[in-house]
Order: sequence, then C-alpha cells, then structure tokens
Amino acid sequence: MAMFIVNIAQADHTIRTGELMLPPGSIQTSLGDCMRLFGTPIEIRAFNVPLPVAHTARALGKRYPALSHMALYRRRVLLSGYVADQFWVLSLDSAGPRATYGTLSILKETGSVRGSGVSGNVGCLQGNASPLRRWLPAGARLRLQFEKDEQDGHVTQQIWTSAVPVASAWAVLRMALQQAQWQAEAVTSVGDRWRRAHCLLHVTIVPVEGGSGILLQQHDGASS
Repeated sequence: MAMFIVNIAQADHTIRTGELMLPPGSIQTSLGDCMRLFGTPIEIRAFNVPLPVAHTARALGKRYPALSHMALYRRRVLLSGYVADQFWVLSLDSAGPRATYGTLSILKETGSVRGSGVSGNVGCLQGNASPLRRWLPAGARLRLQFEKDEQDGHVTQQIWTSAVPVASAWAVLRMALQQAQWQAEAVTSVGDRWRRAHCLLHVTIVPVEGGSGILLQQHDGASS
C-alpha cells in the first residue's frame, strides 16, 4: 500500500471537507462523515478520475502546491498530511491505463469526540478505552477500532490479536461474556452472535501467526 502525504495547511486558500478539487470529468462521493477511528472523527470520500495515477498525482500536486511527501508503489500512490488543520490520507489506485480510483480519509483531529456531535450515543463499548479488553485473553492487543453512527444505532468494529491459540481464545471470551450477562444467540465454528439488551455482538476468531486474530463487531441499538 502506498501513501502520498498532502499538507494543505499553508495552501493559498482554505480547503473544506467537500471541496477536493479534482480534474475535469471526475466523480466523488462521501462514504460517511459520522465515523470514528480509535475515537477520532473521520470522514471518508471516494472518487474516480479519468486519468492514470501518475497524471492524477501530478494534477493534484499542481493544484495544491503544499503537497510535500510522496510514496510510490507499483500501482498505488498514498498521500497524507495536514490540510486546513485536519489530517488527510489520500490513496490513488490504478483502475486501468486511463483511470484512477481514489479515497480520501479526513481525520478531524482538531475537534474532540465529545464536541464533534457524533458522540451522543453511549454504547456498550464506550465509556473507556475498551471495556471488552477484560473479557479477552490476557495480553490481547487492540489493532484497529472503527466506529460509525447509523440510523438504527452505533456500530463498533475492533480487531485484536492474541498469542493464545484459537480454541483457548474462544473458551476465555465465551466464559467472560456469559459472566457479563451476554446471551448466546448463535454459537458456530465460524463465529458467534451474542446479545445483551439492545447490544448485538458478532465474534470471529481465526488463527494468526500461531495465535489468534479476534474480530468483534458490535451494534449498539440493534432491535430484537
């Protein structure tokens, strides 16, 4: 994966979230602006440009002189940096010899989660760094936490890794959930589904480097 680092903080004009200026004929759309990554508000936009990746990167560099760092890979360019006091990660991928598919992730670091307007839903995973940590095998490490507000509730996805094998991880987690008053709705070799009040939890555990990879997806506000 490649990265192109875009620092617009010193550009000639202020860039706002919906104003990524792309070459003529481009299409862009928002994939959501009520999301959080490790608690930080994030907006994600996707776009298509009718130019090769190299031409797209050149056009964006010309339009935004503050673009300062570029990392090149075989078929991808990734950019990241501060733009108007927000941290941007811009990914450009080849969609053929004359087309580029890209995504722009905007981390709204200058605003707090409480002040962002998206923290009103107090879910089962909220209130500290991760209440589920105490239900996982000792030494489990949180690799990714992604959150999104939806019309019917709040969704949190976490990816953890643990040094213990899959069978041991399942045993620890299932016992801990039962003790915490979660009810098993489905327990299979592929994954579990648990419920507590209006919280629905999907669990998947797979072998990773001799240990376990644990995927937790919780829907806070899920109907019965």
